Amino acid sequence: MNVIINGLAFKSNEAAKGYARDIFNSYDIGQTVSPEDARFLIATLRHRGPDGDEKLGCGVLRIYLGTNDYGQKSFWLERVDGTKTDFSFIKCFSRKTPRTKKTDRRVDFERACRWAVKNDSLRARGRSGCEFVAHHEGKPFAKIVDGFVSATQVDVETVEFVGHDDGETHVEFVDKRLEAQWVAYHRDEARFSILTPAEHKKRHEKGSRKSEGRR
Repeated sequence: MNVIINGLAFKSNEAAKGYARDIFNSYDIGQTVSPEDARFLIATLRHRGPDGDEKLGCGVLRIYLGTNDYGQKSFWLERVDGTKTDFSFIKCFSRKTPRTKKTDRRVDFERACRWAVKNDSLRARGRSGCEFVAHHEGKPFAKIVDGFVSATQVDVETVEFVGHDDGETHVEFVDKRLEAQWVAYHRDEARFSILTPAEHKKRHEKGSRKSEGRR
């Protein structure tokens, strides 16, 4: 099955990953990648799913080569708000997590749900904040989405979205009535916090350590 990344068709994830690796190897530390290569790398982060969306944040100013915490060469992106994060192109093509079993429409549906929740919460708090993340505690976010789909009997495969054009960093529902239904459902079902990306990362790292301790 073909994998489409930024309009380019690849025979497999491995082939697409090889293309990303060629980009990675064509730059030295400190160099900013070309606009064309940046568009491809942004698309690979979208391909990764919610984790990639979190990396993209409020928009990408540039992507460049730097070093990670281990001193190894790594991709870095600088957002339009001045914040920076490193990312692994290899993880963008991983097929080891349950997320990869979802259809593209289902992935987009969850992305649009997450964006709607974040905006609703930030508006309620009077905060602007492309740099904030909605962290769900207790019932996982995907389970809440499952409950909404079941309750409303919405056909996810027919839902329309915007947000796939170059330079766009998030996916939204076209149908604002559906979005409003989801936001109302989420308010009733969810317990969550609005965190910075750094705080969100720490929460997940803490949860992972707890899980490992129970093994």
